[in-house]
Amino acid sequence: MITTLTYNDLQRCKSEQERITFIQAAIGEHESSEAFQLGTDAGLLYRGIDRELEKVRQLVYDREGNAYNSKKANHKLVSNLFFIFCTQLVAYQLGNGISFDNAKVKEQLGGADFDYKVQKVVQYGFCDGESYAYVDEDGIIPLCFACKIDGNEPILKPLKDEDDGLIKAAIRYWRLAPDKPLMVRLFELDGTTVYKEVRNENGDKSELQLYKKKQSYSKAKISSPLEGATGEIDKVPASFPIVPFRYINGQSELAGKKSTLFAYDVVNSGLVNGVDMNTVYWIIRNADGMDVQDDLNFVADIINNQAIHEPEGVEIRKEEMHFDTQAFLNVLGVLRDKLFTDFMAVDVERKLAGNVTTVEIKAAYQNLNLKCDILEHCLSDFIRGVLRVKGIDENEPFHFKRPNDINTTEFVTMLMQIAPVLGDETTLKLICETLGLIDEYENIKAQREAEAMEQLGLMQQAAQIGEQAAAQGGSAEAEV
Repeated sequence: MITTLTYNDLQRCKSEQERITFIQAAIGEHESSEAFQLGTDAGLLYRGIDRELEKVRQLVYDREGNAYNSKKANHKLVSNLFFIFCTQLVAYQLGNGISFDNAKVKEQLGGADFDYKVQKVVQYGFCDGESYAYVDEDGIIPLCFACKIDGNEPILKPLKDEDDGLIKAAIRYWRLAPDKPLMVRLFELDGTTVYKEVRNENGDKSELQLYKKKQSYSKAKISSPLEGATGEIDKVPASFPIVPFRYINGQSELAGKKSTLFAYDVVNSGLVNGVDMNTVYWIIRNADGMDVQDDLNFVADIINNQAIHEPEGVEIRKEEMHFDTQAFLNVLGVLRDKLFTDFMAVDVERKLAGNVTTVEIKAAYQNLNLKCDILEHCLSDFIRGVLRVKGIDENEPFHFKRPNDINTTEFVTMLMQIAPVLGDETTLKLICETLGLIDEYENIKAQREAEAMEQLGLMQQAAQIGEQAAAQGGSAEAEV
């Protein structure tokens, strides 16, 4: 029995119907996997939805132990922490973009748009543990494994080769709404095929059918020096055009942290729901003749008249049940600290508020920097894979520049001081990276060179004028 469908299984399909059956089985296997379920939960948390919290009910029990839904408040507050952790990591690592020593390489990848696409790939990976990008002539298209952080984007099921473990085919599928047809695009080494779900005449059954025959990824022109362009042929890419991004440990950030996030939401919700627990109640003694209706009349008199009639011999005392708000706040603080530690994030609101020294700020960012060091390895493998598909030397140097807001002025001042050692070009590049202007480096460099040439021309012109003046002065002196 096949438990994991592979590229090799696809290759064994002899007919179009067998391929369709394979695709349906692969989609079912994909959506039933633990990784898919975890990624789906992560995507919901990213959008502020906690499915586990929605199941929580406020219950009361009678004397026989029967449970009933409580009429008390049952607010369900979902924190935004998971979104914050993802956004902070991506912005810290990629907020200043990716700089290539050769600016033309960046243009071949889509320019500044490439930076935004890579950010989306990392966001998908953060939630799912893996994500992908389709490399086309204009750049890359991020592909989602499960999380759907934008709401309803297509999902990708990769198919690996049993022999070398490489992805050599993939199934991308989507359904815009429950009443809309399932659309499937099958990626293979030599092109893509599109399938569409079609209902029968009665409308009570649907099946996947071939919608568009296989098309190549691109065309190559045929030409000769004598005849010029004579036609086109299918162009097969050097490698499979879908590049994987493997997130840290190859697993979703939600793994191992889901219970803590749920506990935080439960306690936070309980804090709000417990506000009405500050209940006033009355103890009445020596009034055994009072029934339930008398009790209700007694409370109504207090509410309406703010007066109590206390017959002789009857004792009435007010008591109040207080809700322990501080206990909830203490637990929330502990859970928040644990979450920021587990996600290796920076709690700016609690740790960096007020007058904080530079040393404290650096210490607060230490864990995030360590995490980004590992993330850089994942990103580097991904970017080299993209370069490989584009036919660009995968050893092209590229760099990441994390924010350095703490010591920006000090760092730039230091660069200016050691500029004679580094050289003007290196100093300018480092300053542009520090200020987040690396994409403008070539323009700034060209402008500085033009200004330098203009200044040099003025100096040469002044020198010539000086020489001419000196020569004329010498002639006049000789005449005298």
